[in-house]
Amino acid sequence: MPSLGLGDTIPNLEVETTHGKFKLHDFFGDSLAIIFSHPKLVPGSKVSYPIVSDPKSDIILLLNMVDPAIDSYGNNLPSRVLYIIGPDKKIKLGFLYPGSTGRNVDEVMRVLDALQKAAKHRIATPVNWKPGELVVIQPGVSDDEAKQLFPQGFQTVALPSNNFPSDSSGLPALLPCLWIDYPWIFQVLFA
Repeated sequence: MPSLGLGDTIPNLEVETTHGKFKLHDFFGDSLAIIFSHPKLVPGSKVSYPIVSDPKSDIILLLNMVDPAIDSYGNNLPSRVLYIIGPDKKIKLGFLYPGSTGRNVDEVMRVLDALQKAAKHRIATPVNWKPGELVVIQPGVSDDEAKQLFPQGFQTVALPSNNFPSDSSGLPALLPCLWIDYPWIFQVLFA
């Protein structure tokens, strides 16, 4: 099974859909796009976007959208994978859930907003960020560049992770978590 990750180009597959046959790259055009897998829809469901026909599970295999579970006929089941594809046809984000777990659409929308802002303004979003909250200028942007990019001003603050309380990630303390520390100095923008 192929492995797709961040920065990989989504294959330009020709697919048969409820809106006709087309190649994925042509359908995505020059904007961000979302492609996701879903268990078979109930007959009569109304969906406005194209649904790809994949009777032999060839496409879910190529796009690495397979749950290790199999159905009663021995076929692979789709996992609930969601990719956000950039205008360059590269994967900007991937969520992978087992087929038995629904996606968090609020999180998909939050991340989509963050990706659009990051691409346009050279910013990054901190942990638990929500639209309208402070953001961070991407590491690698010098103060001189930041002054040009953000003429309204910005604030420079040190954010060493060793100053954070151990539960600052918002993750339950009972789970073993691994935090990889990047000792960066971040520049914080006003929302």
